[in-house]
Amino acid sequence: MIERLANLNGICGFEDEVRDCISNELKEYPQKFDSIGNLHVYNKKTNDILIAAHMDEVGFIITDITDDGYLKFSTIGKIDAAAVLSKRVKIGSIYGVISFKAIHLTGKEEREKPIDISKLFIDIGAKSKKDAEKYVTIGDLCTFDINFGRLGSDYIFGKALNGRAGCAILTEVLKDKTFSCDDVYGLFTVQHEILSRGMKVAAQNIAPPKFGVIIDYIDVNTAKEIVLGNGAVLGIPDNASITERTIYNRISKAAKRFNLKVQVTTCPNAREADALKSVNADFSVIQILVPCRNANTDVCILNENDIKSAHRVIEILLSSSKGKEI
Repeated sequence: MIERLANLNGICGFEDEVRDCISNELKEYPQKFDSIGNLHVYNKKTNDILIAAHMDEVGFIITDITDDGYLKFSTIGKIDAAAVLSKRVKIGSIYGVISFKAIHLTGKEEREKPIDISKLFIDIGAKSKKDAEKYVTIGDLCTFDINFGRLGSDYIFGKALNGRAGCAILTEVLKDKTFSCDDVYGLFTVQHEILSRGMKVAAQNIAPPKFGVIIDYIDVNTAKEIVLGNGAVLGIPDNASITERTIYNRISKAAKRFNLKVQVTTCPNAREADALKSVNADFSVIQILVPCRNANTDVCILNENDIKSAHRVIEILLSSSKGKEI
């Protein structure tokens, strides 16, 4: 499932391919799309436990075509300019490479500055603006061009894995018949990378759950204490309530009983959790995070054991009085 999802395109606001794939996989369950494009899946019309994951990915939008036939672009979502240079991209059915001024044409001062997105361009092999306009128009969307792959025995790589791993986990949880999850409400959100817009809309239009779980990622490039392969991460928001901290502690103890590896860290950026609680804060929301290296690039790297760990943590939650007692 995760390989299929990783190879689909779903830039913020255009998650149709991803949503349709998940919807078809869960076609036996009642589901609906809301006004912004979120996918809601449920076994009953209750939502005692809401579990959410986001479908979208970062990408680019074409903003201009130069006289020489090069494409100027802006990013959709947060992308580090240094991580996109020389990357293969795809605009519709057209392929290109993100390029920069030749090194021998740059001065010392320019070479020592951080790369500026505005200085980059996409080369599609066009001879002129007129030639490029045969294939591309301003406003076209652009994605990284890379297929899912494996590294060694436990590692996987691909674009958008930092979000699609959560979608794969949630899909499998909803399909799992080994434990009772009649009252689980699955929410696959859009536009997470743009201020969590999808979750904000969903929060306005569903009854507050008794308990919420956000499946997301944590970037090991910035969270130095987190290690790939050491298990799922319990990401405790810095402003979490005492109740939520108690739940995290119970999960940690339960994981030890089951010999399940988990990692714990504080997580100041909890946008999805904050958006979910923005309408009604009278319920607990916890974050189950999958460690990711190179998030929001074309080569997100994950360890499959961490994905299994995250799935197992959620199973433990659901099997323990619907997340209330662990």
